[in-house]
Amino acid sequence: MALIKEKAGQNNQLDFLEKFSGIANKKYLPQITKDIENMQLGLQLLEDTINATRSRIEVEKSEREHNFQELVAVAGASIATISLVREPAKDCNKDIFFKQVRFFCDYPFSSSFIVGIIVGFVVWWLRKRWRS
Repeated sequence: MALIKEKAGQNNQLDFLEKFSGIANKKYLPQITKDIENMQLGLQLLEDTINATRSRIEVEKSEREHNFQELVAVAGASIATISLVREPAKDCNKDIFFKQVRFFCDYPFSSSFIVGIIVGFVVWWLRKRWRS
């Protein structure tokens, strides 16, 4: 206030600024303080909501990662089985196992695919049982 009076010079009519400053300190300062307190409560509620949302997101992210790991384990077991069973012996009559099951000789891809699906299902079922 003193700086404004100094800049304005001798013939200043700045008494109204002093009156306004007094009224503002009496009337508006307590109101501003109350508003700040009310806003702090709202801010705390918003922060709690944000933290709850973050924790829910983390739980869902963890669950998605777990499901992906399950998928990779089951798919890996199935693919490994398919690649192992994929090509039976060229001469099925000499092989002990394939000689007994003619389907493996006639349809090598289909049979290995079916065995892979069965193994994948068994791996999925076992992992589900061990997790519970």
